[in-house]
Amino acid sequence: MNDHIMVWVLWAGSLFTSRAVISDGNCYGIPKGVGFSFPCITKNFDYKIVDNLELDEFTKKKLEINYKEIKDELSLVGFEI
Repeated sequence: MNDHIMVWVLWAGSLFTSRAVISDGNCYGIPKGVGFSFPCITKNFDYKIVDNLELDEFTKKKLEINYKEIKDELSLVGFEI
């Protein structure tokens, strides 16, 4: 079974994994509506973004770089965020 599907089906919400979801605008400086990889807890076939992780400067910088790449790629096809 695919690991991603196993998380949806079997995990009980105590551990988190990285999951590509749409930002709610409240986490890690990523604007609402942007698809991004966030730490998520999965429970009952639903997920919640883990929004209280303390990030070091290295991780914050990597998030900024990844967001800029997404923003630049979207602008190439006519979408502005």
